[in-house]
Amino acid sequence: MTIEPSYKVKPEFAEWACSYSGMNGGNLNGDLWFCGIEFGGTHRPEEHNNQKSNVVPFWDDDFVDRNPDCTTWQFVQKMAKISCFYEGQNCNYKQYIREKIFRSNGNTFGLNLYPLNFPNTREEYWSKELLETTGFPLKSLYKAWCIQYRSVMLRRILEEYTPKVLICTGLGSEGPFVFLNAPHCFERAEIRVLPSQKNCYIFNTTKTKFLFTPFLGQGGVMSDFDLKKIAEIAKE
Repeated sequence: MTIEPSYKVKPEFAEWACSYSGMNGGNLNGDLWFCGIEFGGTHRPEEHNNQKSNVVPFWDDDFVDRNPDCTTWQFVQKMAKISCFYEGQNCNYKQYIREKIFRSNGNTFGLNLYPLNFPNTREEYWSKELLETTGFPLKSLYKAWCIQYRSVMLRRILEEYTPKVLICTGLGSEGPFVFLNAPHCFERAEIRVLPSQKNCYIFNTTKTKFLFTPFLGQGGVMSDFDLKKIAEIAKE
């Protein structure tokens, strides 16, 4: 017997979510890709649907001018430092953020597993407004739907553009299952230990190296020693 769900996903949300929505973007032909969990912040849901879902996002001078505090964004700081180390540059991460990260002509591209943004990843961040926008009564249902459907789009662009390295941050998230489609994938991973004694997990494929790390920021990877080690592992 087939049990139909008691909710109905909004078609306009489904189209938007299975697109470049919720990504920093950058250069799809860049060597170094990052994947986070979701954007932080407290934007209203209807603001998301104004984004053109078929356009590849990227940062430019106008974006930096409109977001002068972007050099203080903790997660972006960590990605910029890894990128500097990966490219063999001195770690002037603020300049890298202002001039290079997620640019259309740069070496990086930024994904997120989920398109909507929240103050943090806790399940209780849901609302009547989000129900009306998405059709999902619970955040857990929204996330499960994204793992099933949005992940198809994420895998497609990864297979099409084949970056050298994809760094997925936030161990314990669904990243390994999205990109490797293997529930026991960590049993066959190569483990590397960071200076802070935190583990990273490596999967080498014929096209792209997958590197799964702890969250980049408070409670995860914070030190430049760890970030430089991640870059070294990615560069090998």
